[in-house]
Amino acid sequence: MKTQSNSSSTLPVHEAALQAIAQKMAAQISHVVCAAFVELLVLLREQQKQLETTSARTTQPPAMKPLLTPVEVARALSISKSQAYLLIRTGEIRSFSVGKLVRVRREDLDEFILEHLVG
Repeated sequence: MKTQSNSSSTLPVHEAALQAIAQKMAAQISHVVCAAFVELLVLLREQQKQLETTSARTTQPPAMKPLLTPVEVARALSISKSQAYLLIRTGEIRSFSVGKLVRVRREDLDEFILEHLVG
């Protein structure tokens, strides 16, 4: 951020502009109100920066894993691990094995969910 020299201190350009506005307003309102106004504007600017940073992080969708473990299936369905294993073992949720490891494709879990929608 660019800074501007001031006789009292070095301030960012935005804060110097806010102080200039406050000084012009000082003739019409008290110094206490003027200082509170400047403080409010600075806080609003900081909050806006935080919102922009947060929205930049949330606009990108998280990467979805194409293969899920039974534990991840249980978390996705908000059920117990044993219930997830039972659904997989009985074939209600399609799965495959790699050695002793069991995996469920994301699309098979989505299909299971669509088949069990109520209403």
